[in-house]
Amino acid sequence: MIRAVIIAAVALMLSAGPAAAAAGKSGSSLLEHCREYEKIEAGQDANLVEGGFCLGYIGGVWDIIQLQRFRSETEAPVRFLLESCTPNGATRGQVALIVIKHLKENPAQLHLSATVPIMAALQEAWPCPK
Repeated sequence: MIRAVIIAAVALMLSAGPAAAAAGKSGSSLLEHCREYEKIEAGQDANLVEGGFCLGYIGGVWDIIQLQRFRSETEAPVRFLLESCTPNGATRGQVALIVIKHLKENPAQLHLSATVPIMAALQEAWPCPK
């Protein structure tokens, strides 16, 4: 079942073509959305759509990392580039705050696809044991 979902997701991404790739977020644009999420966390007036985008985008990347981790634990052992061993009980909010901190502390990564600093932040915060 999981294999079918992964195959369907990859097929959908490949069929979307260059237009979908151009719509990808940079670390810089993600940080702009996430500034609104920080306001939400602080109880300040904020743009809920922008803040929600931040949480959803980071959460989506986190979900993919978790899915690959689950797959590697239930099927043949495979090492993935997207490795992070998030502790049980971690929340999307906590993950988002870790990523936002990483984005602010690593401005050299802001021009990259937003997925890159998200993965780097999670691998740094919660590396998998070797």
